[in-house]
Amino acid sequence: MKLSLATILLLFSTANSAQAITVTSYASAIYNPVLLIDGDTGTTFLKISGLGSSSIGKVNVTVRLTKCDDPIDASGGCIGLGTSFNDEISLQLTSPMGTTVYLINPNINSLTGQTPGRRAQFTFDDDALTTIGGNELISGTYRPLEPLSRFNGENGNGDWILTYGDKSTGDPLSVNAFSIKVGAVPVP
Repeated sequence: MKLSLATILLLFSTANSAQAITVTSYASAIYNPVLLIDGDTGTTFLKISGLGSSSIGKVNVTVRLTKCDDPIDASGGCIGLGTSFNDEISLQLTSPMGTTVYLINPNINSLTGQTPGRRAQFTFDDDALTTIGGNELISGTYRPLEPLSRFNGENGNGDWILTYGDKSTGDPLSVNAFSIKVGAVPVP
């Protein structure tokens, strides 16, 4: 059987492109009123579906939050003018399979306080150049404390849980929005 060069290239291209196909699912929520805690922890979840039996190849998560001196209004705005004590912030993401990754850990990340507090949006991506740190909450894309690649190989369908914490009272934390994007690769 003779195959032309064009047929051979087509077969090679088709075989390689099947490996590169990814399925991505996205979920998000905006909270109104915001999810507010002060010296406590809370949880919220987003449901991911449509990945079939594919396994996770990439996860990105975005959290919009406010940290201020007491109080925070229902829309996530700072009313208090004192120091926000950002070193109290904790964020964890748990997969439907039960694997937990720290995005921010108040005992390890080098966040400090700022006056007054503020809103910020953090996107966590393993490919980001820097981790969160410093004395101000600055919106941007950051590498999480623990790699999101710990979820790779799991099935991403189901409830993804965000656990958010504020370790001391008097200067609350609010979660204003949460989104997650899960990219999966087909199981061979």
